[in-house]
Order: sequence, then structure tokens, then C-alpha cells
Amino acid sequence: MEKLKKTERKREVNEEWTNIKHVILEAAKEEIGEQRKERNQDWYDEECQIAMKEKNDARKKCLNKETRKNREKYEEKRKIATKLCRRKKREMWNKKIGEIKNTNIKKNVRKFYKEAKEMSKEYQQQNIIYKDGKGKILTKEKDVLLRWQQYFQLLLEEELQPLKETEKENENTEEFEDIDKPTYVEMIEVISNMKSGKAPGIDNITVELIKNGGPELLQRIFDLLLQIWDQERMPEEWEIGIICPLFKKRRL
Repeated sequence: MEKLKKTERKREVNEEWTNIKHVILEAAKEEIGEQRKERNQDWYDEECQIAMKEKNDARKKCLNKETRKNREKYEEKRKIATKLCRRKKREMWNKKIGEIKNTNIKKNVRKFYKEAKEMSKEYQQQNIIYKDGKGKILTKEKDVLLRWQQYFQLLLEEELQPLKETEKENENTEEFEDIDKPTYVEMIEVISNMKSGKAPGIDNITVELIKNGGPELLQRIFDLLLQIWDQERMPEEWEIGIICPLFKKRRL
């Protein structure tokens, strides 16, 4: 993380965290690189390519000179290509489903969730109807997001209400104790105990990148923690959570 030494330190926690984040992501991109998945690479093989090429050639011939024979030839090639691609894709899905089932039978939970997540990426979810508190259908994305925000706020208020009542009861009976600033050793201990293989947050930074970032990165993160402690303010990005659906066993 030699780039951190050249990066100017910022007094404002949001700006300082942005600098650190950019350096981590740039270093990861240079050292590890990016992996892009090609579309349809699991089932679109050479046989499909040949069928699609024959269909496209027949279509061009039909457009140049539209006769009954050329039209019938194009329709024939189009049906063959469509049928072939559908069969290849169906075989691919059946194979993936079988692999996920075997993973679940073997109780390999991490691999099961990973394969299920990869499979769900290729599935395009149908539109779901959202309604507001009065039963009115919401059509705009902004209104849908606002409704979700209101819904989760309501859930959090119900969960936090007992805690707030307990805090009020103890407010007059207990005095707040002075808490010492976090130490570098404590931070290292927390980072070391963090589990690897977990999904990153909105910043796309995994635990492995921090653990293997070197002493310069760890020191810079610790200095940021002290800034947060003194200013009593966290980076805005740290307050954003990602809500993901969890796969659960279906009860019969």
C-alpha cells in the first residue's frame, strides 16, 4: 500500500475514508484484476454458433431477395436454431440444479449459497406490485423505495422501543462511565477475528483486502478510527446497509 503514503490525509472523516477506499480498490484491481463473465458461455457452444450463423445467412439472403423459397429456408433455419438453443439452455439449467441439490445433500452450506446466488443472477425477476399504507399501487421507483424505507423504519421502531424504555429507566439511576479510546492492538484483534469469505458491503471491500493490506493500511485505518472517535461522526457510507433475501428450506 505504498500509494497511501502519497495520498493526502484529510481532516473530514468522509473524505479520508474515500481516499483510503479508492487506494484499496485500485491496488486490488492492479494485483488481482477483474473477472468478467461472458454471457451464455455455459451453453452457447460451437453447435449453437453454427446454427445461428446459418440462420443469419438465410435471413440476409431473404432480405436481399425475398422469394417463397428463401422465406421457407429462413423459417426452417430459424426454428432449428431456436430449438437447439432452448435445448442447450435447458440442459445447462438442469445440470446446475442437479449440482446445487448434491451440494445441499452434502451439507456444504457455503458452496450451496454461492451456487444459488450465481444461478439467481441469471434469473430476471418479474415485476412485483407494491402498495402504500392505504393500498394504493405504486408505479414509480422513487415511491417504491420510499415505501420500503417507511416499512423498515416501522420494524426498527418496534424492535428498539423496549430498549428505549429500558434506557429511560436507567437514565436517572446509572452514570455514564468514561470509555478509553480504542487502541491499535484492539483494532488488530478485531480485524483478525473477522471471518473471511464474507460478501463485501456497498464499498466492495472484502475482509481479505484489509487483512492483507499491510501495516501502512492498518495504521491509516486506525488513524481514521481516532478521527471518528474525536469527531463523534462516522463516514456516511458506513451507515448504509444492504438487505439480501436468504434461501430457506421449504416446509411441507
